[in-house]
Amino acid sequence: MSTLNIHFKDPAGVEQCAMRLLPFAEQWRQPGDLVCADADFMALLQGLGAHALNEESALSLLYFLALTANDSASRAERCKALLLARLDAVGDDSPDMCSAFQSDHLERLNAGPAQFQPAGLRLLREIVPEEEEPEPDGFAPFEPFDEGQADDLPGFPVEALPPVMGDYAQAIATSLQVPADMPAAGLLAAVSLAVQGVYKVNPKPGWLEPLNLYIAVVAKPSERKSPVLAEISRHVYDFCAAENERRAPAVNEYRIQASLLSRQVESMLAQAGKVKKGGNSWKAEDIAAKQAELDSLEPVKPLRLLADDVTPEALTSLLADNSGRMGVFSAEGGLFGILAGLYSGQGGANIDTFLKAYTGDTIQVDRKGRKAETIAHPALTLLLMVQPSVLREIMENETFAGRGLLARFLYSLPTSKVGCRQFSTPAIPGTVAQAFADCLTDLLQTQADSKPADPPKIIRFAPAAAGLAEQFFDELERRLVTDLEDVEGWAGKLHGTTMRIAGVLHCARVGLFADSEPLSGETMRAAISIARYFIAHSCAAFRQMGATEPQAVKDARYIWNRLQSAGKPEIGKRDVLRLCHGRMNARQLDPGLQELERRGYIRIDKIPRGGRPSETVILRPIEAMQNAENQGFSH
Repeated sequence: MSTLNIHFKDPAGVEQCAMRLLPFAEQWRQPGDLVCADADFMALLQGLGAHALNEESALSLLYFLALTANDSASRAERCKALLLARLDAVGDDSPDMCSAFQSDHLERLNAGPAQFQPAGLRLLREIVPEEEEPEPDGFAPFEPFDEGQADDLPGFPVEALPPVMGDYAQAIATSLQVPADMPAAGLLAAVSLAVQGVYKVNPKPGWLEPLNLYIAVVAKPSERKSPVLAEISRHVYDFCAAENERRAPAVNEYRIQASLLSRQVESMLAQAGKVKKGGNSWKAEDIAAKQAELDSLEPVKPLRLLADDVTPEALTSLLADNSGRMGVFSAEGGLFGILAGLYSGQGGANIDTFLKAYTGDTIQVDRKGRKAETIAHPALTLLLMVQPSVLREIMENETFAGRGLLARFLYSLPTSKVGCRQFSTPAIPGTVAQAFADCLTDLLQTQADSKPADPPKIIRFAPAAAGLAEQFFDELERRLVTDLEDVEGWAGKLHGTTMRIAGVLHCARVGLFADSEPLSGETMRAAISIARYFIAHSCAAFRQMGATEPQAVKDARYIWNRLQSAGKPEIGKRDVLRLCHGRMNARQLDPGLQELERRGYIRIDKIPRGGRPSETVILRPIEAMQNAENQGFSH
């Protein structure tokens, strides 16, 4: 137990951040700790928040100010000096009391470093900053970019999946030694692929929501993304192979009939233009009748449900050829490069197909020299397993963000198992894999047998499910102006996405009876649990990839990467603009350069040359950055 009589001499520093630090401080207070603070100090703290603070809360705050400063030896000594300077302790033994106050709880600090949140330590540095090394000539104090520390993210709630999915996800995770998040998210996409375009959920009167999902799983190389994707997608490929074998005679018959009728129409048209003796050339109504016979043939085509990396133009054709339904499952992330226009060297590709196929809006494409393509109710499922570098690239793409493509994805950031994987692992039980294959096959067969003009099968909600859906909507609506404000575009779509997840889970649970059995409260509760998982992971993805940063910081990151790629210690401003060509113009370049200069990455020298001075960008020496980071400036 520690006791200290305190008179707060200089409240200005605490007044700025006391309430910001208080949540961290509460982790430190232990029962029995005592404090006697003067009335002015207590009045100050009480005025900082909506609730009154008692002596114990005041002590918690002071402990935090003192003890978290011990994250380095030099700061520990300077913290003691800070306390003696700011706190007028009563009695002749005040230095000893301060030392006891510090040492009595030092073990508490060392024993539980996880309690010291990075945010708390950064706030402490505002009060007890490190002694800084002299800055290189002309550079501002170094302030590195926040590289986004790994968040303590929850694992995928596999128990929320129907057993036929959850058991399989766990088996894949154990056999391949991957986080369960990977196969769980992948299986969610696989079932979504099977039911898209066939079923819709009806959360309330007047609202029908499709069931296709866009999911991005983010993991580093060597995390075994490809084996996971191969295990999941093989069931879809097996179904397509079997279905196409069954369809083969009908496909051949259709092709022959269509070819014969097409040639007959062409022959009749050719003959109609010639004058014959006796006037027996084909009449217009004869040709029209033959064309109508050709048009009345119901197309029978081979079934295709999956593509890998595909251009928007090719995807539109695939949708048109497959009843408006398609899936893209990829472990390479090349699709994002294609969407960014990299495949053609252009500044950007047409992403309309990906936007409209998510919502089911009609796609109409007219191209010179090609038949017009119209897809009335497109449905697309995306499952992309990509590296963090790919995610950063797409989140820096203004077109993707501005038009809402990024907001359509659910993001999963599984915790890596690299370094603790086992060699000897059991194979995936055949019965578990077959159970999922049977479930998926039933759903895929329903889709394969349906026609584009068929009305969707409607999944209605039981009262308990409808009540939970409304409660979750109210919760999300409030959070859009609080903790989800930075990702409002994404979070604003989450309730609808949660309804989609609920529909997918319902189809996996009840199979072919999905439109006759109401979606239960249990299923809705499971969908909300999964949605909460994606809230944590998606917010972390946007945060770690800098998507919530101000535009000037995003531009500064990009410029700095381009400067490093040039490999020069200094470079003219015009040359910097050339390095950034295609991303920003001269007007857009300046805020990013100013941000880099403010953070001490660069300095800009103006060199007089008779007229307007030329500007040269000087890069901060790498060793100076490393020294600054070692002194505790990096996050």
